[in-house]
Amino acid sequence: MEGIFTDTQIHGYPLMVRSLTLIAILLFSYSSLSQTANLSSRSKKAIKLYEKSNDLLKQREFDGAILSLQKSLKIDGDFYEASLKLAGIFRFLRLLDSADAYFVRYFEMAPPERVDNKTLFELAHLFFSNGDYSKADEVIKRLEARSVPFTAYENELLRSSIDFSLMAGEPEVPLEMSLLPRNINQFRLQYFPVLTIDNQTLIYTRRKGIGPYDDEDIVIAQRRKGEWQPSESISEEINTPYNEGACTISADGRTLIFTSCEGRRSFGSCDLFISTKSGMVWSKPQNMGSTVNSIFWESQPSLSADGKTLYFSSNRPGGAGERDIWVTYFNGKVWQRPINLGKNVNTPKDETTPFIHVNGETLFLSSNGHPGFGGYDLFLSELSDSTWSKPNNLGNVINDNNDQISLFITADGTTGYFALEENSGRGIDKSELYQFTLPTDTLVHRKTAYVTGRIRDKITNRPLEASLQLYDLNSNQVKYATESDPISGVYFFALTQGLDYGAYVKKDGYLFEDFHFSVGESSALSPDTVNILLTPVRTGEKVVLENIYFEFDSYHLSSRSFSELEIVKEFLQENDLIVEVSGHTDDRGSATYNNTLSFNRAKAVYDYLMGAGVDDKKLRYKGYGASQPISANDSEAGRRKNRRIEFLIVE
Repeated sequence: MEGIFTDTQIHGYPLMVRSLTLIAILLFSYSSLSQTANLSSRSKKAIKLYEKSNDLLKQREFDGAILSLQKSLKIDGDFYEASLKLAGIFRFLRLLDSADAYFVRYFEMAPPERVDNKTLFELAHLFFSNGDYSKADEVIKRLEARSVPFTAYENELLRSSIDFSLMAGEPEVPLEMSLLPRNINQFRLQYFPVLTIDNQTLIYTRRKGIGPYDDEDIVIAQRRKGEWQPSESISEEINTPYNEGACTISADGRTLIFTSCEGRRSFGSCDLFISTKSGMVWSKPQNMGSTVNSIFWESQPSLSADGKTLYFSSNRPGGAGERDIWVTYFNGKVWQRPINLGKNVNTPKDETTPFIHVNGETLFLSSNGHPGFGGYDLFLSELSDSTWSKPNNLGNVINDNNDQISLFITADGTTGYFALEENSGRGIDKSELYQFTLPTDTLVHRKTAYVTGRIRDKITNRPLEASLQLYDLNSNQVKYATESDPISGVYFFALTQGLDYGAYVKKDGYLFEDFHFSVGESSALSPDTVNILLTPVRTGEKVVLENIYFEFDSYHLSSRSFSELEIVKEFLQENDLIVEVSGHTDDRGSATYNNTLSFNRAKAVYDYLMGAGVDDKKLRYKGYGASQPISANDSEAGRRKNRRIEFLIVE
């Protein structure tokens, strides 16, 4: 499978620069063999044709250069320098079968002593690029027999990549992939697919032609009743006569970040732009500013599910190599200065097209700097204790000797999306979008589901824009933060396996709501719908504090309560009112015992809030024992509901 990496404006180096660079390699890499006196042929006619090919290559006349070299070989079949040059041309044109045949011919004909170490290294690299790992290994062993040190990074990487590729063997399981329907693949080129968390919205980059100046645009398609609808331009605000592409979207489909390299005010060659959606309308895109963008190349963004963390690729200074993965965080007001992901992830070569999974701890990326199968391979790095692991190659079920660039994995970790190219040797003829079933369930160790719904005013039923925060109750860290749509009130948030969540919904002028979600490591994940009604702040209204926890048969607060207590503290500091903290128990035990326990638990919450700086004039507390049940006490579930702390607005 191959990914797009040839976009002249956004995704890679310009084609013209690449062409000139490779032509220079073809002309001058084998200088020790190109002088007439050193050539193996003694046929003047064959040599003349060989030299003519150099002039034709300078003019980018590839067909003429090939024809001259082939005529030269017809005259002198042992002219191995001509075979080597043909191999290089065919490799450049990506006609790999022809390139391989001429490399084999050169390798078999050239006397070992006539092939210098530099050429052997180049030959090993070319065999490896063609996916002929055995031949590449044979060349490397010839170098090792000469006791040549593998000190250069490129050559060390080649040695380790050949070993890695040979050890991998043949893929055990074929990739089960299917072409997306024609109303998605309706253009000449389509690539860089991303989906919303519910898998119902697909956004990707399309190009109608294949020329270097054909316009790139971002298009969007909806899935209805299991069928993809025809894609269309995402917005006239976003697409222009210039190039827009390489985009990412938040899980709820309301924050879009994309790359633009011309036609907009930019700081460098390519910059990142952001647009947000209210209802069905996208805002005018804004440059993400000089803190995120630089005078260098920034592209290939990937947003976390809540849209508050952004990964991207850049060749800005301060990294480990040419293009590195960087990350920036939104602190609620501005995007902060990007941080390089470090040398565990980044190498002296290229790391590109990051994709952060919805779980926030599995990062996919493309690299040609870690051991792999050739070209750009797809890798996986995992976050643990704030450190990204050394990337693991995804293996030859997905990777091969061609470029694998862009990958998207669904929240449940079962399906991937990517672009597959068709290459005629003169460039990319077309690329189409495919989906595939992941051949293993170990790529994404912690799967993710989502909760959605609408937030409305309890009295008027009017949709509300409100903030939502999900805390990991064990670490009291915010794992997800988002807002509901201001027009529809719709929200999405993600739940990842292995976490215990406290969810809090807040809006000025309303009493907050809280929820508890527990997702075990092996829990079966499925979407859920929770519609939320917010109550205007007024006397007599109350809310159960769902995430207040005490040790068993005790009034000592568990640390799992701290996120809820911070929400309560903020609410009291932001509102001028008086609140009673009410303690309640189930009916087990004596009335005296239950009254005392409920009183002490209410007081424990009161004491915490006082210690956190809440004005004592705003708070009071009282224990009600088992006198005010909200559920029958004939089951454990009912008794659990009755054991509670309530938050009552007194005045």
